[in-house]
Amino acid sequence: YKGVTPPNPHTQSFPVTKDERTYRVFCLGGSTTQGTPYPPNGAFPAFLKYVLKTLHPDKRIEVINCGVTAIASYSVVDMAEEILERYQPDLLVVYTGHNEFYGVFGLGSQLSLFRSRSLVRWFLKLQQFRLFRLIREVAVELGNLSLRRDRPQPIGTLMGAVIRDARILYGDEVFRRTERYYRQNLQELVQAAQVHRTDIILCTLASNLRDLPPFASAHGGALSAEDSLRCEELLNAARQALEAGRVEAALPPLQEAFRLDSTYAETRYLLGKYYDARQEYREAYRHYRWARDYDVIRFRAPSSFNRIIREVAGEYGAPVADVAKAFADASPGGIMGNNLFTEHVHPNHRGYFLIGKTVARTMAEQGMLSPRWDWGRDLPDSSYLAMAHLSPLALELANAGIFRLTSYWPFRTAGQRRTYHRVGDARTEALALHYIRSPKISPVQLHIQLGNEYLSKGKIEKALAEFEAAAAREPQHCRANLYAGQVYGRKVVALLQGHEDPRRALRVFQRAEAYLQKAALYCPKDPEVHLNLGKLYSLMPGKKEKARAEFRRVLELDPRNNEARRGLAALEKPSGR
Repeated sequence: YKGVTPPNPHTQSFPVTKDERTYRVFCLGGSTTQGTPYPPNGAFPAFLKYVLKTLHPDKRIEVINCGVTAIASYSVVDMAEEILERYQPDLLVVYTGHNEFYGVFGLGSQLSLFRSRSLVRWFLKLQQFRLFRLIREVAVELGNLSLRRDRPQPIGTLMGAVIRDARILYGDEVFRRTERYYRQNLQELVQAAQVHRTDIILCTLASNLRDLPPFASAHGGALSAEDSLRCEELLNAARQALEAGRVEAALPPLQEAFRLDSTYAETRYLLGKYYDARQEYREAYRHYRWARDYDVIRFRAPSSFNRIIREVAGEYGAPVADVAKAFADASPGGIMGNNLFTEHVHPNHRGYFLIGKTVARTMAEQGMLSPRWDWGRDLPDSSYLAMAHLSPLALELANAGIFRLTSYWPFRTAGQRRTYHRVGDARTEALALHYIRSPKISPVQLHIQLGNEYLSKGKIEKALAEFEAAAAREPQHCRANLYAGQVYGRKVVALLQGHEDPRRALRVFQRAEAYLQKAALYCPKDPEVHLNLGKLYSLMPGKKEKARAEFRRVLELDPRNNEARRGLAALEKPSGR
C-alpha cells in the first residue's frame, strides 16, 4: 500500500445564487467533517441533512460538506470567508481542531510555511487560486517523501507525510503557541460569520480515550536515565498484570511509576485501564484524558481545545454543539472508545450520526431553521442509519481504509505485520483489498459490479443495497440511479402480481420513480433510462400518459427501439381484454 493519497474533498453541486426558500448549511473542518473513512453519505453533514429533512419536510434544505483532509483552522477560516462572501449560507457548522499541530500551516507540520500566524493569514490572502489547489499540490510533493532513503521508516499515509516535528510536549512553546493561534482563528471565524449576519455553531471535539494507547510518551527532563529505565520496568509489570486479569497486582507498580513521572502518557493510560477494570469510571476518565493530553504525538486535540471552543463561543454568544458530551453520554461509563470510533479521532457510522443529531438538537435549541421543531416526526436511530445506504461493501471499503491507515506510523512501526479482519464476506473483502492496493476502479463501479453479480444470482435485496450505495455515494451517477430504479421496478411488478397491499406497491413505485427520474435528469439522452420510466409508468393506473411520453422519447432517441414500440402498442389496447 505504497504512496500518499492527497486530500480529496467531495464533489458537490448547488446553485450559486440561493433560492429565498432554501436553508443552506455549510459544514467545515478536516477529515472528520469529510467523513473518513466513509463515503460522503456516511459523514455527519449527511446525517444532519437526513435529520433536518425528516423533521422539516416542508423546507428546502441544502447541507454542503466542506471537509478536507489535513487542514487546520487557518484553512477553515479562509474557506469560511469565501463561503460567506459568495454563497449566502444560513449556517456554518465547524468541527475543527485535531489537525492544529500537524495539519496545513500547523507548527509541527511539513506544511508550516511560517511560524507567525499573521504571516500565514497574509499568505492566504495573496492566493490567486483556490485553497484546496494549494493544499493538494503541497501534499502531492510530500508524497515523494515516502520514497526518500533518509526517512527512518516508510510513510505510507498522509499522517506520516505531514510530520516535521513529531514530538510536542504538553505545555511547551509550540503547544502554547498552537493553543493561542487556534483561539485567534476561532475568534476570527465567529467574527466573520457575525459580520455577515450568518449563524455559526462550534462543535466540541471528541477522540478515542479508552481504546487508543498514547502514540508516544516522553519523560520530563528532570528524570534520570536510571529512573527512566525503572519506570519502563514498572509499566511492563503493570501491563502484564492487567493483560492477565490480575487487576490489583497492577496498582503498586503503577503507583510507583506515577510517583517517578506523573506526566508520562503511558503511565496515565494504564492507570485509566486499572480504574476502568474496577468500574471506577470517574477516576478512569481522568487518567485517560491526561494520557491523551500528555501524548507527545499530537493527532488528537488536547482537552484545552474544548475549553477554548467554549470560551470563544461564550465571548461572542455563539452556540456550541457539545459533541464530546454526546459521545461520553453514549459510552459505557462515560468514556468514549471503539464503541464510537474507528481509530484515534474518526467516528464509526454511529458516531457520525451522533454528531449530526447533536448539531440538529443545537439548531433546535437556538430556534434555527424554524422557531418550533416537531420532534414527533423524529425517527429511530436505525432509520437514519439506513438512509445512508452504507451497504456491506461500503462498510468493507471503510474497514479496509482503516486497516491501511492503522498499518503505518504512528499506529505501527516499520516491519510490524497485521492480519486483515473482514466485516462482510469473502467477496466484499476481495473487492475492498483490491481497491486499496490498486484503486484504478472507483468505489461506485465496485458497488455496481457487485450489485450485478448479486442480480445474476437472483439476490435482489443484496443487489439493491449495492446499487443504492452507489447512488448515495455519487448522486449524479446515471447508471447507479438507473440500476436502483430498475430493481425497484421489478419489485413493483412482483407486488402487483402477488396482489400485495397497494399502499406498499405505491411506496416502492415512488422509490423506483425517484431513482429513474434522477437518472433521466443526469442522462436525458439515454434511451434505456426513458424506456424504464415508460415501463414503470405503464404499471400504475393514472400514469398512462406519462408512460406514452417516455416511450415516445425513447423512439426520438432510438427510432428502431422495438421494446418502446411494443410498450406504446400495449397502452392502446383496451383494459380488461
